[in-house]
Amino acid sequence: MSWAVATGLACAMPWIAAPLVTALRLSRSRSLDEAPPLAPDDAPLLSVIVPARDEEQNIERCLRSILETSYQRLDVVLVDDHSRDATGEIAARIADEDARL
Repeated sequence: MSWAVATGLACAMPWIAAPLVTALRLSRSRSLDEAPPLAPDDAPLLSVIVPARDEEQNIERCLRSILETSYQRLDVVLVDDHSRDATGEIAARIADEDARL
């Protein structure tokens, strides 16, 4: 075997081995569906930051959608950027109903 063929094979080996190793690892990995769910008290706190400015038409639907998620350890932070409409009042009303906001 000439040095050119040997060098070519040596350079090609990572490109051949990488997909094979990846396919093998993927075939042995577990799906997230198979993982046991965390107990609600063990789940980490997740903070969702919602920036808003003059979003009177959308903010209630947005916040309620976030708060209706099945994940319970949730902290929603609304950043009202000097809205000139009722964005702040709508958010305050929803915050009175749900302490996570």
